[in-house]
Amino acid sequence: DTPTPKTPAERIQELSTINAQIPQILVNASSAIRALTNSTAPSTSSTPSSSTNNSNPASLAAHKATFQTSTRAFFTLITQISAQLTDQARALEAAGIIPPTNAKAASREMTGAEMAAMSEGGGPAGGLGGAPARDSEATVMNGGLGRLDVSWLNARAGDVGTRMEAEVLARVREILKEV
Repeated sequence: DTPTPKTPAERIQELSTINAQIPQILVNASSAIRALTNSTAPSTSSTPSSSTNNSNPASLAAHKATFQTSTRAFFTLITQISAQLTDQARALEAAGIIPPTNAKAASREMTGAEMAAMSEGGGPAGGLGGAPARDSEATVMNGGLGRLDVSWLNARAGDVGTRMEAEVLARVREILKEV
């Protein structure tokens, strides 16, 4: 009944797919904006008069159709990518890499008393009489990174540089031997 968890490689492939969709969003936005201008009207016919006379009803209809198609595609992609990124964020939360969204949102929300104090020119929660100050960082682990150990990543960064340097030096030696 429950879907099998995705591997990190599958998650990275999904992010790569999302990344590949971003330029299409920009293309659709550009096409919609271009349809609103007269200078680069899309032509539905090969006759010169339809592309140069923008007051032509056919040209107006073409502009309208292009705009509607482009904006529909733009918003469809935005919605799809938003849903995909939300799924990725939920997977990171489930893995304990980042804190849950509701905990982050709750830590950022002000209580009614805090908002009233701010609107009256008081200050943050610390200046409220009798209201306990909240620790907004209490639910956030590792500075918002969850269980991700940055030192583990940093320790491997030096290994990559050292190996790359060794490869480059070996290649340079080969080239110098040939010369």
